Order: sequence, then structure tokens, then C-alpha cells
Amino acid sequence: MMLSSGKLANLLRLADAAGRFKMLAVDQRDSMRAALAKAAGRQPRDVAYEEMAATKALITDLLSPHSTATLVDPIYGLPRAVKIVPGDVGLLVAVEDGEYDQVGTTGRERKTRLLDGWSVAQAKRSGPLRPRGEARGCTRSSSARRPCRSRSARSRPPARGRASRCG
Repeated sequence: MMLSSGKLANLLRLADAAGRFKMLAVDQRDSMRAALAKAAGRQPRDVAYEEMAATKALITDLLSPHSTATLVDPIYGLPRAVKIVPGDVGLLVAVEDGEYDQVGTTGRERKTRLLDGWSVAQAKRSGPLRPRGEARGCTRSSSARRPCRSRSARSRPPARGRASRCG
């Protein structure tokens, strides 16, 4: 398969300096709701929006600094992730709703359903993976909401031909 230079560049933004993908996926909804309900001795339908959002935010805050990219859902994860995920970590947004249609001749194959009112274009507009032209180490600018807190930014060399913004 031949990739365009733009697709390759975007994929490389999700990898570490050695080209490895170390991604965190926090886009689960039904399984997360079931786990929270079980831990609290309640029914999944009784898990509130705030509980789901806060749990996803905690997981994202603790683990995203150790990943090259973080996948979140647009309902519970994205609103807080944009403030939590470090600037040198890619941010990906899921477009599927987590439910599947049974398809195929046997009905055992699954086809993903997209979230109502959500599209790939909207996910793409939800924010850049990383600012263009900046080093893989730290991409926070002086106008960022908070300083760079990436532990790996200090230990990784800057991307080829680019200067790191972290000192």
C-alpha cells in the first residue's frame, strides 16, 4: 500500500523517535460504564456522566504522558482530554459508537456504527495531533495553558533537523 506524504507525516507524529507507536486507548464507553457500576455495586444505567468523564480524565492524566498518542471518545473523554494530554502526545478521537451491526451471510461479522452527529471531519477539526514544525519532545508554546510536563521530552532527542523547545 502506498501512503501519501501527508498521511505518512501524520502517522509519524503518532510515533516515538524510533518510529514505535505507544498509544493509550480510553475510548471505551459501555465496558467502562459496566466496570464502574460493578465496582460501586450498581447497575450500568446508574453511572452518571460526571463519573465516566472524571474516571476517563484520571486515566488520561496518569497514563497519557507515557504514550505517543491517546485515543478518546468525543462524549466523555475529549472535553477534558484537550486540557490534559501533554502537547507532545497525539490526540485521536473515536468516531464509532461502540455498537455494531451484525452483517454478512452468517450474521457473525460486525460492522461499526458511527456516532450520531459525529464524523471523521468533526474529529479531525477537534484539534491538531501536534503543532506543525515542532519537535517530538515538547510542543507547548509560551501561550499554552500550562508548562510542558512530559517526562520523556527531556530524554528524547529532537526530531531530525528540528530544535527542541524544551530546555
